[in-house]
Amino acid sequence: MNRPEDLDNLEANDNAPPPEDLTPVNSDPETDIPQAGPDEDDDSLSLRVARRNDPLFVFLLLLALSIGLTALPAEQHDLRLVLLCLAMAGYGVANWLLADGERIGSDTLENLAWGLTFAMVLSGPMLVFGENTLGAISQRMFGNLRSSSLLAFLIFVIPLAETLFFRSLLQQRFVFWLTGLMASLWSILLYLPRLDVSQFPAIGLIVSIALLLINLLYSYVRQRNGLAAAWLCQIGVNLMLILLPFVASQGY
Repeated sequence: MNRPEDLDNLEANDNAPPPEDLTPVNSDPETDIPQAGPDEDDDSLSLRVARRNDPLFVFLLLLALSIGLTALPAEQHDLRLVLLCLAMAGYGVANWLLADGERIGSDTLENLAWGLTFAMVLSGPMLVFGENTLGAISQRMFGNLRSSSLLAFLIFVIPLAETLFFRSLLQQRFVFWLTGLMASLWSILLYLPRLDVSQFPAIGLIVSIALLLINLLYSYVRQRNGLAAAWLCQIGVNLMLILLPFVASQGY
């Protein structure tokens, strides 16, 4: 039998008010979406920025632009070179300043020395055994430029554009050899239209192989010794394989 105090407890429970509904008055379970926390907001923002910043798509656009500008007359090759380098450098500098491009911080002299060493190791034999050929090729590529203008291109314009785009942006997303292949394709489309490869296909093949080796070297130096070393390596190769034969072929 139930005791009197048990009956009193049952009656108290029956008379108790119903539990308070904690659901908001204007809440709709089907349409309400949980709010993300601060970390989730940062992650989603980074994902949106990453989707908008697609250097591979920009690379394809630059290739299309390079092919389209081959329609310019031969005497306006320097204009084509300026436009292409300006487009690539503009995108690379914008990402370097505003997005996720790699910064060139303080580096060691050892890494910088390695960059110049790799440049001399690759360029030295080519310069010794093929100086006349390199002179003829450089004249075909840059014959309408003065030596001072060519020096500015080889030291500042081209290394700035290609280093910030390929070695800073693309190599953060792809392995070094794939970045080297993409840079080689860019260089081939940039320089080979100046060579008469239809009459001299062997020259076109040799130049293409040389550009492949050079760009793979840049990507390897970037992975091994850093971005600044790759930058110096490209400047050294440009001076030894392009500027020196160019100046020698003009009789200075």
